[in-house]
Amino acid sequence: MISMSRLENFKQKFSISPNLNRLGIPHYGRSIPIIAQELFTSSIREKRFYLAVLYYNVFPILIVLFSVAQPVVQSGTGIALFYAQVNTTDIIKSIFTSFFLGQILLVLLTADQISGEVEQDTFPLLRSKPVYDSEIILGKFSGMLGIMILIDVPTIAIVYVVNLIRYNADYPQAYIGTIDEVIGAIIVVLLLQGIIISFVLVFSTIFSKSLYAILASLLSIFILSSISGSLGEKNNYISFNWLLDATLPEIFYHLEPFSFGVPSLFTFVISLSATIIVFLTSATIILRNKELL
Repeated sequence: MISMSRLENFKQKFSISPNLNRLGIPHYGRSIPIIAQELFTSSIREKRFYLAVLYYNVFPILIVLFSVAQPVVQSGTGIALFYAQVNTTDIIKSIFTSFFLGQILLVLLTADQISGEVEQDTFPLLRSKPVYDSEIILGKFSGMLGIMILIDVPTIAIVYVVNLIRYNADYPQAYIGTIDEVIGAIIVVLLLQGIIISFVLVFSTIFSKSLYAILASLLSIFILSSISGSLGEKNNYISFNWLLDATLPEIFYHLEPFSFGVPSLFTFVISLSATIIVFLTSATIILRNKELL
């Protein structure tokens, strides 16, 4: 949220518009990085951000470091790559996309981004600026995605590299040769988290109270998770774990989809991106028709 002490700074940043007009830069889109930056800088000062760091960074890294104490029976580049990929996949599924805390923390970080502005009486000022409703939504989404990049990248990279070191992978060949796989895993995680963020932003625009937005988001995610659990493990497109199981082998092991109905990596990325766009568009439409008392 934009705090009252930062409103003047926010106002000054919007004053760059005349200069950009002279440079011939289109008006639409200028506000997105400003809103994203404000969200990013304010969020990293809040206690809930450090709770997310504790869960997403400290907890999994400690698990990996404790596992280093276990004896290694076999080592070498091949076995190192195998364990780096398997352990990274396990961390991603258990920490980043599990319902228990991974998605709950995303809800807590995101649910008040619009409703909280309404509660703090800062949203009318934001809306009075030369900014489109879609820029507000995209700015909030981009800021949240920036926070998740800051959180995701260290953990995934450290888990992967620690296993390469532990099992004595060749340096630098094994490290340089698998950078694309680590980047691919990070992109997949960000897309899945982007779905949650955009989904929660819809509820944040619907409700003017942060508590209601949080409860509605958690209830909806719980219902979807319950439905997903009842569908089984085969071609379960609303199960994050199934999507990871179906996609990460193509990233890490360069395998083709293992059965009919399993999306290729390209289809997977396009489908998740389209889902995010649908949620962001819905949030924009709701915000555009939202009346503030």
